[in-house]
Amino acid sequence: MAEAALEFGAVVAAGSGQATVSIGAERHTVTAGDTVIVPANTTIEITNDASAPLLALCCLPVGGESRSPDGQIFTQPWTP
Repeated sequence: MAEAALEFGAVVAAGSGQATVSIGAERHTVTAGDTVIVPANTTIEITNDASAPLLALCCLPVGGESRSPDGQIFTQPWTP
């Protein structure tokens, strides 16, 4: 996932694999069973730094939008 700031808060739960989740200036290693809470309007980036696929669930409100570092508003491709 490219770096973005979510309009609303979100919850990211890892189902399998491993990733580095950057929230603002903080970096967290996330593995199966871990959950990360992302505050609204905070920059987030998820990087799969393992050879196995990452399976994660990201929960946010329907229609929630993101903001790229250059200020462009967009809907993540994995949202309805």
